[in-house]
Amino acid sequence: RSFRWAKSWGSVSAVFGGSEAVVVMFRSPQQQDNDAWNSIFSSALAGAWFARKEGPQGMLKGAVTYGGLFFLISYLNTGGKRSNLLEYEEREVPATGNIK
Repeated sequence: RSFRWAKSWGSVSAVFGGSEAVVVMFRSPQQQDNDAWNSIFSSALAGAWFARKEGPQGMLKGAVTYGGLFFLISYLNTGGKRSNLLEYEEREVPATGNIK
């Protein structure tokens, strides 16, 4: 049972990681920085992959669902400012204390 669970999560992680790599590869010549659109497009690609057994309409629905959800999350995370989506960057959260 644990092996099935691990295999399932491993394949989900591989799809998300692979789709991110594909999007970055195709957008890199035009885009110097990593912005939120890379994650939105890769989420849409992953959504299409997960719905591939449902045919083209299912793939489109999966792409719109996953991409739209991540767009909404990114939009809300930037305070609702569309211009901030283009200036997306990963930030490190500073430690708030010593662990003893």
